[in-house]
Amino acid sequence: MFNTRISVRGANRVSSTPGQLLPAGGRFRRVGVLRHIVRNANPTMESGSAMRRSESAPAPSPEFVQSLGRGLAVIRAFDAQHRRLTLTEVAKLTDLTRATARRFLLTLVELGYVASDGSVFWLTPQVLRLGYSYLSSLSLNQIATPHIEALVRQVGESSSMAILDDDGIVYVARVPVSRIMTVFITVGTRFPAYATSMGPGTSRRAHR
Repeated sequence: MFNTRISVRGANRVSSTPGQLLPAGGRFRRVGVLRHIVRNANPTMESGSAMRRSESAPAPSPEFVQSLGRGLAVIRAFDAQHRRLTLTEVAKLTDLTRATARRFLLTLVELGYVASDGSVFWLTPQVLRLGYSYLSSLSLNQIATPHIEALVRQVGESSSMAILDDDGIVYVARVPVSRIMTVFITVGTRFPAYATSMGPGTSRRAHR
């Protein structure tokens, strides 16, 4: 909090600066001086939208494409708590004007990423294609390992994932736990399917 004291006496306004007296009248001038006093007293004060922007992301680079960033912000406005949104709600959540938000929404509708009944908007399954581009670039090991790690933390035992290859299994992901005696298995290790705990189940699923 800042300690600047502002008092109003009759038609005059007095600031905390000694000897500074604003004459009566000139409402806009008084308002402007008042804002100047407040900002000088607390230079870190910002408007609500400016504070949200400064907290959410650093200053964009000269190569930053603002329209693309805004379009992605419109998509991100939809989530589990906001499955369907009106134009006004989208504008509020993205800090855009209604006119700007409307153009982005209608563009996304035309591209098939958003659907609308004329009053509310919602995402379509086509949005998944944006994420699939990333998933398709990952290996099976990268996708499975986080889930296997969670399982290991829960059961306290080594866990693996393997695929059936002819009459054997090949480990494609593994998270071991520390033991005095352990079997050395790494990604790429191959065992006969019948001789492993996961082999029979893998074989049955493969032949269904």
